[in-house]
Amino acid sequence: PKPMYHRDPSDWDRPAVPVTKAYKNEAFLSSSHARHLRILCEYEETMQRLRANGIRATIMFFGSARSKDRAQYDDALAKSRKAVAEAPDGSSEQALARGAL
Repeated sequence: PKPMYHRDPSDWDRPAVPVTKAYKNEAFLSSSHARHLRILCEYEETMQRLRANGIRATIMFFGSARSKDRAQYDDALAKSRKAVAEAPDGSSEQALARGAL
C-alpha cells in the first residue's frame, strides 16, 4: 500500500487550485507578514539606485526631533548636578541622579 502523504496527483479528489506567486500577490505583500520583505526591498532598491549613479559610499546621520536645545540641555544638566549633590552619598537616589547625567 502507498503511504498517505505521498500520492500520485491522479488520485486527488479535489481540483487544482490556482496559485499566485508570492512576489506577485499584492494582498500578501501588503500584509504584516511581509513587512520584513518590504523593508529589505527599500534597502536593496536604494543601494541599486546609488550604484547606478556611481555612489559607492555614504554617511548616515541619526538625530532626533526631540533633542533639547542648548539652554534646555544646560538647565537639565544643572538640575541633575544639584540632585547628585543633595542626595545622600551612596544612596540609590544619588545613583539615579548620576544616571541622568
